[in-house]
Amino acid sequence: MVEAPLDLQAALALPGSPSPSPAALTIPQNHIDSCISEGKPFRGNAAGNEDDLLNIKGQNKPPDPLPAGFTAK
Repeated sequence: MVEAPLDLQAALALPGSPSPSPAALTIPQNHIDSCISEGKPFRGNAAGNEDDLLNIKGQNKPPDPLPAGFTAK
């Protein structure tokens, strides 16, 4: 159980739950087929690396920020 500090006379308790093991997770076949059709890895870490899970070279990255002067509409 995780307990937040008591601030402003309020208390919050968040029950913790164990994460399921990767062996217990089942990826639907249509998800795997979609990855295969797009040439994307579906095993390993975010970069598709199965041997060194800490090596994330090649992972997807967010786009660069817009240049100065652009504003949201």
